[in-house]
Amino acid sequence: MHPKRPGSAFDTRIDAQPIETWNHKQGAKRQRPHLARAVAEFDGFVDVVVVSGEPGKSYGSADPWAPAKRQGFRWRITFFDPETGHFAVETFVPDGV
Repeated sequence: MHPKRPGSAFDTRIDAQPIETWNHKQGAKRQRPHLARAVAEFDGFVDVVVVSGEPGKSYGSADPWAPAKRQGFRWRITFFDPETGHFAVETFVPDGV
């Protein structure tokens, strides 16, 4: 597995708003089983939609992350706490790509 691209990581413990502002929302509650399944069944790899804008105010655009357009890089969960909902993801190039 090739290393992540610089800056291609996201960790809710560091990069997100305080957990109290988002972990009770419906989307976060639905996200936990999806993250757990990705870790259990897909070796942590997930499909990602990149959203631009300012959290809590507005969002400019939402674009699917297409590995074919990103030198093969895919997002992988590197940390997940099912109790709190905190998670971290990084980009990797799977072996053989």
